[in-house]
Amino acid sequence: MISEIVIQDNKRTKTGYITSLIDLKVGQSLDSLTLKSDVLRLKREAGIAHAYYQVHLTDQGYKIVYGVEENFTIIPSFNFYTTNDDEVAYRIGIAEFNALGRGISIGGHYLRDIYDSYGAGIRAPYLFNKHIGLAVNYQT
Repeated sequence: MISEIVIQDNKRTKTGYITSLIDLKVGQSLDSLTLKSDVLRLKREAGIAHAYYQVHLTDQGYKIVYGVEENFTIIPSFNFYTTNDDEVAYRIGIAEFNALGRGISIGGHYLRDIYDSYGAGIRAPYLFNKHIGLAVNYQT
């Protein structure tokens, strides 16, 4: 029987968010397949570089410790190239892949080409629950 679940080494990612992603709950029996699927789900998050688990036997049952190592999630971008008319064009942007510590991606870019354009997007893959999210993009 699982008596305690601990999340450790998370700095920017919220503990409540990580807890909402894992299937294992206090009071359940210990299941190694669930532990492995939880760690795999955590590793697939953009803000998490590596995840692992530890199982400790206590007097009350099993204590599960999930450990995470986080990625640097603010990524700038800059591209330049030439157009068909031999003019220089560029695109500059920035993206944050773990906004608010909840796995929300926010980004924007500006493109200077024959026509100026810009775009912005937000993606919250786990906005409603761990299976349903929302993404909105705007581009001119």
